[in-house]
Amino acid sequence: MVLKPLDVAADHSVTAADLDIFIGRDFVITVEENCHDRIRVLLSQIQSQFPSIRPDQLFHKILDGIVDDYFPILDHFDNAIDELEDSVLNNASPKVLSASFDAKRSLIQVRRVLVPTRDALARLQRANHPFIDPEM
Repeated sequence: MVLKPLDVAADHSVTAADLDIFIGRDFVITVEENCHDRIRVLLSQIQSQFPSIRPDQLFHKILDGIVDDYFPILDHFDNAIDELEDSVLNNASPKVLSASFDAKRSLIQVRRVLVPTRDALARLQRANHPFIDPEM
């Protein structure tokens, strides 16, 4: 599975990285491509806190951590939209309009990551996978 951890900058620009996850009967391998520090910390914490869990449990913890990491980004944009709304009402200007368009582009990028992730996780949930216990 390939997940796309996200990072958002103060200017509302979004960057996505690749986290490839391979699971087998007795292993989980992750390959990071330009992953953000938060994701490296997450993987280190999971590895140190759960050194002897089954691969499917480890896989679940990684998926859960990545999905949980999306929420602060969504909160960031919720706050940014509130600020933009206030700016539009109080002082509409070309700068505010530009910031609005920038935020919209970033949200479109977030959507391009979240929708396929949601779909992949839904397929994974419905599939019978030989290395993942149905309970997981």
